[in-house]
Amino acid sequence: MTSVANLFLALLIFFSSSIVASAQVSTPTVGFVKSTIAPSTSPGLARITPFSPVMLEAPEITGSAVGSVSAVTSNSISVSSAGWTVNGLSAGESYIQLTSGTQEGLILRVVSNTSDTATFDTFGLNVASAGVSVGDTFRMVVGETLLSMFGTGSATPTENIVLGGTSSQFSNRTIDFVVALDTTQQLRAFYFDTTVGQWRRTGSSSNQGNVPIPPYSGVLYNRLANLPITLSQTGTVPSRPIKYIIPATGSVFLGRFFPQDGTLDSYALSSLPGWNNTSQSGITPTLADKFVTTDASGSLRAFFLNGTNWIRTGSGSSQNNSSVPATGAGYTIRIGAGSPQILTVPLPYTL
Repeated sequence: MTSVANLFLALLIFFSSSIVASAQVSTPTVGFVKSTIAPSTSPGLARITPFSPVMLEAPEITGSAVGSVSAVTSNSISVSSAGWTVNGLSAGESYIQLTSGTQEGLILRVVSNTSDTATFDTFGLNVASAGVSVGDTFRMVVGETLLSMFGTGSATPTENIVLGGTSSQFSNRTIDFVVALDTTQQLRAFYFDTTVGQWRRTGSSSNQGNVPIPPYSGVLYNRLANLPITLSQTGTVPSRPIKYIIPATGSVFLGRFFPQDGTLDSYALSSLPGWNNTSQSGITPTLADKFVTTDASGSLRAFFLNGTNWIRTGSGSSQNNSSVPATGAGYTIRIGAGSPQILTVPLPYTL
């Protein structure tokens, strides 16, 4: 499992499980987090580490990085005299986070933009109807990609470097691979192909290095090398609740959101309208939405809600307090909720 080695803040504040913070801060608190992709302990056996970004950074863009909304449609906002480069936001993996209004905290991925209008992937949700309004303020934050987060790979097992190789080695699962969502929201396995010097996946000959890892998202890193990878994240500490859109069906990756350890219940999925609980008994209930992540032993598991508690498939005991490390992650499997929903994850600390 991912473990947090260090989290240093600008004023030498160390975040621990007893963190005290405030959602209303006039000056952003900045720092960095170190986390570890655990090594394989047996040849040919991948060690799975859920991993997610938890620090927010401003993108390097032309035009307004903060401002207020001047117009709203079902999937876009306009900002008067924003001065953005056409499609510069989407090319730079920029996201807009609302900093006031009914949907304060909501993070939206920009998929295209003009000089003053940003269009989002909303999974079919009408953001205007959901409460995004003229006058709401925002700030830009930047997302990661496979390449920016993990870099390039080497065919030789090396500490802190992705173990890459050929497509046949990937098929035989003898090199590292990352399970993530592609741009069509399909779960895929990606690997670094050392023969072409690019991230690739089965079924595509195109470069996959730009596959996005949004600020609220994550991946499952499968390490085949017997040496760890230490990753550092820098940026501002989130100071408000995080909101994001959950699709009605299929999967979405969810990160831990905050630089602090939590529990399975801290993902707040139990409060999501339309999340399908079940009263079914049995090891793998077919009528329940599920959340997939690793358990305490590092094994990949599916968890579901029985109406009151989180239950792990194959076990009848409550998993509400199952530990989730600060840079942990998992993904949903939904059987259908009728419409996409906005989920709010409360701020777990005060500053």
